Amino acid sequence: MTKPRQTRPENTQKAPRAPKPAAPFARPPGNPPRPDPVERRVAQPKVSAGKHVPHPAPPAHTALGAIVNRRAANRLRNGHVWVYASDIESIQFPGGPAASPPSLIPVADSRGLLLGTALYSPTSQIALRIVSRESIHEPAWLQLLETRLRAAIARRQPLLGDQTDSCRLCFSEADELPAW
Repeated sequence: MTKPRQTRPENTQKAPRAPKPAAPFARPPGNPPRPDPVERRVAQPKVSAGKHVPHPAPPAHTALGAIVNRRAANRLRNGHVWVYASDIESIQFPGGPAASPPSLIPVADSRGLLLGTALYSPTSQIALRIVSRESIHEPAWLQLLETRLRAAIARRQPLLGDQTDSCRLCFSEADELPAW
């Protein structure tokens, strides 16, 4: 004897979806802003000689940034450093869509949680390349770039000698420097 085949009722409905945020890191009016992930990691403010020294707040990115889909957000949280153009849900630049895109932008998931700062290339299939897991601006990125380049050169310095007079000084993601 065979079991009767179960059929789906025709009057089933799907649950409504929650609206997506209008802009990266933006909060609807009336909702208090959530603390930045960088601020959440700071357990206690710095105290120097009995005086309270306030911790400098990270720069706020309310007007620009990239929102990536869940798949890309999960990859970034697991240590991946690339985001493909097809995984970007939305991207906003200062000055509107007609403005030229900046090269350094914050990256967030669909909930608005910061995932890092990335270099952006509108012409590449790999549109975002993560350079920091925190929010940084151009001066901090240039300092970080210098530090990473010096470390890469120092790692390869012992390879040079009488037998070898050349080597690759920097090797993109292996030296934490995104390749273009």
